[in-house]
Amino acid sequence: MTIGPLKTDVFARARDILARKLHEMDLEYRVDVDFRDIVQSIEKAGKHVTEHFQFDHFEFNRENGFCLTLLHEGKPVVFYCSQVFETGDMSFLEHHRNKLTRLYRSVGQDLLDETWSCRPMQEIRGRVCYSGEALTAEEFRSTGKSRRALAHGAQMALFLSMMSWAPDWSVGLARDKHVRLGLGYIYGACRQYPLATIWHDPAPGRQQDDAFLVSSREDALYLAECVSRASRLLEASD
Repeated sequence: MTIGPLKTDVFARARDILARKLHEMDLEYRVDVDFRDIVQSIEKAGKHVTEHFQFDHFEFNRENGFCLTLLHEGKPVVFYCSQVFETGDMSFLEHHRNKLTRLYRSVGQDLLDETWSCRPMQEIRGRVCYSGEALTAEEFRSTGKSRRALAHGAQMALFLSMMSWAPDWSVGLARDKHVRLGLGYIYGACRQYPLATIWHDPAPGRQQDDAFLVSSREDALYLAECVSRASRLLEASD
C-alpha cells in the first residue's frame, strides 16, 4: 500500500518545516528503530516503558515501529513511539480489547466492562498506526519548551508514519483530563473521544479516564497541508 508521490511530498514538506522549527528551538531529532536500545534509553531517562511498547508483549522490528527522539544539547529529552499493525477482519475495538486482555491477563480475567463500547473504535479497520508519548524528560519540562517541542515531534511522527506505512488510521490513547487541556491537539489528533475504556477494576497504572485519539489518513494529510500553509503565511507577513 502506498500513498503516491504527491501526498508523500506534502508530508515530507511538512516534516521539513517542523524540523526547522525544532532546530530554531535548539533541538534536533533522530528516528530510532532498535526498540531494545529505545527501551533502555527511556528507562535511563527515568521512566518505565508502558506495556504497549514492551518486548514481553509485542514483536518489534526495524520495519514495523520507530521512535522519534528529540535531543537537546545532544541528550534525548522526548520519546514519541509508533507501531503499525493490521486489524485483519476485526474492528479496532476488538483488537484493542484483545490487546488489553493479553497485557493484563496475569492481573485478572474480568477487567474490562464489555457492556460499554467506544463506538468510533468499531468503525476502524485495516492498517493502523498506534502512537504515543513514551517520555518527556522531567528536566526538559522546566525549560518552557516541552509542549511546543512535543507538538512538533508528535506531528512529525504522524507524517513519518504516513510516508512509511500509509496506514488507514493513526490512533492513540491519553488521559482524558490531559486531552481536555489540549494534549490531543498537541499529539496531532484530529478526533478525540472520551471514555475509550471502562474497567470493572482498573489494571495497575490504568484509570477510568482514557480518551481515544484518532486521525484518518486524510485528516493527517490536511494537517500536513495546514503546517505548510501556516508557514507560508508567516513568511509572507514578515
